[in-house]
Amino acid sequence: MTGKKLTIGIDVKGKNFNHKAKHGMTAFKVELKKHFRNKDCVVSTAINELIWGKGRVNCPSKVSFVSIEKNNKVYLFLETKEDQKRMEELISGKKEVKAEESKKETAAKPEVKKEVKPKAEKKEAKEKVEKKETKTAKK
Repeated sequence: MTGKKLTIGIDVKGKNFNHKAKHGMTAFKVELKKHFRNKDCVVSTAINELIWGKGRVNCPSKVSFVSIEKNNKVYLFLETKEDQKRMEELISGKKEVKAEESKKETAAKPEVKKEVKPKAEKKEAKEKVEKKETKTAKK
């Protein structure tokens, strides 16, 4: 299953010169809300890195990506190899299974509590250690 390939323009003309990437990200999200009609949009880190990649001043004017709708959410990915792998994991559901298994493993481990020794026993243990050290130092 492949998603829709889309290109969205990012308009940052007339915005503060030093904050164009920040305004570009907000403009991108606004365009996504218009296009997908207020569905929850999950943007991959690769798209975020693409927008911020040239620094905060030089933001790209267009972004091409692939969108997949699943569970009333829209997931956005670039067409890179890494994002293609993430997209396949999302479609097949492998990542969700791994998360459930890790939850089961953490729940199965019993908590180990440390025994608290009274102060008198701690002092005796320290004295024994000090005696051993003095004996070895005298030799």
